[in-house]
Amino acid sequence: MRFDTLETVALAVFAASLMVIAAASIHFGQRIAAQDIPMQWGTDGRPTWYAPRVIGLWWMLYLAVALGGGLLALAHVATGPAAGKMWLASMALSVIMAGVQVWHLNAVTRWAAGQ
Repeated sequence: MRFDTLETVALAVFAASLMVIAAASIHFGQRIAAQDIPMQWGTDGRPTWYAPRVIGLWWMLYLAVALGGGLLALAHVATGPAAGKMWLASMALSVIMAGVQVWHLNAVTRWAAGQ
């Protein structure tokens, strides 16, 4: 199996994003003592629903593996110009998911400090 440069970069970005998500879950998880953590905030800035701590900390890793891995698999079998676009989309998705996880857990940490 031979990988082109774009494929190699996409796989590296995906792996790095998974590491960022896991590191954020470990880092912020040590600072959150609540058993249920907010998963979404309303327009008034208050949480609208909660999830158990383990799910709230680790769900994004499983989602990233499923969605990112699926998109990478689709990109691997794609041909022509669509393949390049799918590799780029997989990189964008990976980076966005890692950023959302860091933002979310930072917001939960600030919420937990105010409790």
